[in-house]
Amino acid sequence: MPPTAKPKPKKSTAKSKPAKPLPKEFPPSSNPLNAETIFLPKVSLGNLVRQYKPTQTVQQIVTTTRKRLRSQGKFLRISHNPANPHTLLYGFDGAILAYRISSGSEHRNTILSEAVKVLPQPKNSEYRGIDRGKYTVRHYCIWSPYNKTPFVSAQFKADGESAEDFMRQTTSIWETMSDNLKCLFPAIYREFTKYPLPEGLSRMADAFSGIVVNMHTNEGPVETEPHRDVKERKFGMSCLSPFGEYEGGHLVLWELETVIELAPGDQLFFRDSLINHSNESVTDGVRNSVVAFTQQSMFDYWRRQNGRGVDQQQQRLNRIKKRQKAERKEKRKTKNKGKK
Repeated sequence: MPPTAKPKPKKSTAKSKPAKPLPKEFPPSSNPLNAETIFLPKVSLGNLVRQYKPTQTVQQIVTTTRKRLRSQGKFLRISHNPANPHTLLYGFDGAILAYRISSGSEHRNTILSEAVKVLPQPKNSEYRGIDRGKYTVRHYCIWSPYNKTPFVSAQFKADGESAEDFMRQTTSIWETMSDNLKCLFPAIYREFTKYPLPEGLSRMADAFSGIVVNMHTNEGPVETEPHRDVKERKFGMSCLSPFGEYEGGHLVLWELETVIELAPGDQLFFRDSLINHSNESVTDGVRNSVVAFTQQSMFDYWRRQNGRGVDQQQQRLNRIKKRQKAERKEKRKTKNKGKK
């Protein structure tokens, strides 16, 4: 008997879904210093805020796929542009997500490198937060975690004169960061400086309530593991400045799928409470860093003292959410009417 012919496979009639168009691009919300602008079409501040959780989300964000893309060099890498010391990253809603200011000289790096020599070298295990790497962390700040009123951080008290000496030597660093914050993000600057502290306390880093010093140890340089600084102000900006003599160690912003190269003394304003970040490996030398910040706990205190008007940005976000919800509801009504 002749062999029976195999039936031909049926062609699939299912149509592949067209790729969703990227959202409409809005220009940067502000660019007073004519920075080089870099548009990130898949990210927006609004989405980052809506996705915010007060707990770590590393596993959901730093996925196997993203790790592979980074290892393959497919993350956007932002190198220094000698023609323009300012670099601005913004999302499709026009909001600024990060802003880099190149140092332009050794001055800031020298100040920090000399000042850090006065600090003690305790073990990283003294800090009760998550383990972010093999380096020493010192918090010198006014904050109010788990407390109704703000207080001076325990590490600042414990380090005594050496902590005070470090802050005095680096005063110009915090003043420069605050001046830049005022120029680039005036609304955040006003929010950070508007409300007073209890009697006897003052902000330790000009406009910022304090700083964290990340220092290398014999175990290795400052290379942070992926994390968000979830206790920082959700709508604010923190300012990072690496220092030392090193190669590598550039900053990875995971939600943005971007690597920003930072030289010693550079300043980077970014939304560290919303964006998971880490460092590439330091290939040579010694890398340290400082970060100026204001914690959300301070705004919780001010809200208790001054009423709900303190959180104007949260109220504005709630209004946007309410309007978007109404628009979606109206679209569903229109769509259902068309089907009848």
